[in-house]
This record gives sequence, C-alpha cells and structure tokens, in this order.
Amino acid sequence: METVKQKLFNEVEGTCSGKHGFIIAVTTIDNIGHGIIQPGRGFVLYPVKYKAIVFRPFKGQVMDAVVNQVNKVGLFCDIGPLSCFVSRHCIPPDMEFEPNANPPCYKTKDDSVVSKMLKSMWESALFDEVRRMNCRQMLYQILNFAMIVSSALMIWKGLMVVTNSESPIVVVLSGSMEPAFHRGDLLLLTNDMEDPIRTGDITVFKIEGRDIPIVHRVIKVHEKSNMETKFLTKGDNNQVDDRGLYAPGQFWLQRKDVVGRAKGFVPYIGMLTILMNDYPKLKYAVLACLALFVLIHRE
Repeated sequence: METVKQKLFNEVEGTCSGKHGFIIAVTTIDNIGHGIIQPGRGFVLYPVKYKAIVFRPFKGQVMDAVVNQVNKVGLFCDIGPLSCFVSRHCIPPDMEFEPNANPPCYKTKDDSVVSKMLKSMWESALFDEVRRMNCRQMLYQILNFAMIVSSALMIWKGLMVVTNSESPIVVVLSGSMEPAFHRGDLLLLTNDMEDPIRTGDITVFKIEGRDIPIVHRVIKVHEKSNMETKFLTKGDNNQVDDRGLYAPGQFWLQRKDVVGRAKGFVPYIGMLTILMNDYPKLKYAVLACLALFVLIHRE
C-alpha cells in the first residue's frame, strides 16, 4: 500500500516531470477571483463552484482533480481513476490553509494569483523542456520542422503545375464581389490556356504596378483567337467597370494578365490570412508559436 501511495505521489507531486502535470486552482472563465479548495467540491470561486484541475503543459489539456480531503500537509484528490496525494509544497504558495473553516480548505489571497501562476508554470515548463534536449534531439526537431516546411512547399508547387496557375489559391480581400464572394473567402483557381475566356467568368488578374491580384467578373470580351483575347472586368458590387484600376492607358485586359479563373471556393476560411496581413505582429506571433510547437513537441 505504501508503494502504491508513493507511486501516486511521484506522479502528481507538481514538478515538470510529473506524469499528470501540475495541480493548480484555475477557472474556465476570464473572471478569476477569490476561491477555495474544499473536500468534495474542488476549487470554488464565489459565488460559482469550480474544481481544481491538473494542468498538462505539453499535452495542451487539463484534467479534473476532485478534492476528497484537505489538511495542513496537503490534499487528497481523484484524477480520473487515480486517488492521489498532493503535498503542501505543491499547492500554490498564494493559497493559505484555513483549519477553522468548515470544512478545512486552502484559500486564495489574490484575485489574479491563478492566472499569473498558470502563465509562470507554462513558461517554466516550456524552457525546462528545451533545456532537457540534447544536441541530437534538437537536430531531430529542426529536421522535423524543415520537413513540414518543405512538404508544404512541395504541395504548393504541385498545385501550381496541376492548375497551370502561379497562385492556385487566393483569398478575397475586399467586398467588391459581394454577394457572390465575401471578404475572407478562399478561391480555388485554374488557368487552362485551351479554355477560352467568356463573359461571366470570375477572373483573377494582375495589373502592372500592383502586387496584389484582383478578383472580378468578365463583362465584355473581344476575341480574334483564343490567344488574342481582350476583355473588360467589373466587381459585382461596384458601380463602374475596372478601367480606373488598370494601368495608365490600358483599357482592356489580355490573356497574359490572367492568374486564373475561380472554379470553387471555401467561405471565410481565409480570414486568418487577412488578419495576419492587417496585423503583422500577429503573423509573426503565429509563425513563432508554430515553430516553437514543432521544435518542442516530441510525439
């Protein structure tokens, strides 16, 4: 029995190497206030009831820890099928034992202690994981990251070959094509040179001097042959045609200006791209988080 108890204690004692992670008091909402740990109730936030949880930083999950007994040396709780003991030194230092409470409990002193502790535990565990890696493990993780990047690049280049388009996937950046397409819609393009351009086609084209392609509908076509086609475009939600958007002295688009024609779309899935373009810091933060996740994630 003592061996089993020691094993359970080692698994949840609150260290970075613990199998189940950290025993912490935390809530599932932003409003974190004074709370207590009580037998049979877990973590309680006045006036709402909460449970204590186990935080597993590298699994990205939390587990319920239902508290059964509280005393000055720690607490007993159930984590799934396991009955575990958590010693006093593993309970957040900002929680004080209140022996005169009925029943006895550990009580928080600071409104923001839980969120601060969660953040510090995450940062500590994160850097501990990196420090524990040897040179070979670090190189392996870097190779994994390089493989993910190269695989994405190969898929993109493969789509370019299959669709004959330099940009087989584009995101609608404005509302000029509403109600057909909305801002954030993802368009799937092809650029078959044997397929003639016709009135009504939704075309993605580039203008000299502009870096971002434009998605508009063809409204007029003048055709001598398939390779000598001139056409005019207009946004469905615009009052006038696109001649004001073309390069100075340009009145018609030609086939060489076409990036592709829309053959399908996925609604709103490109909003993340728009947000990252509007807020460059968000883009760098997302990329940094993804890179860090790949480097430290060992599974």
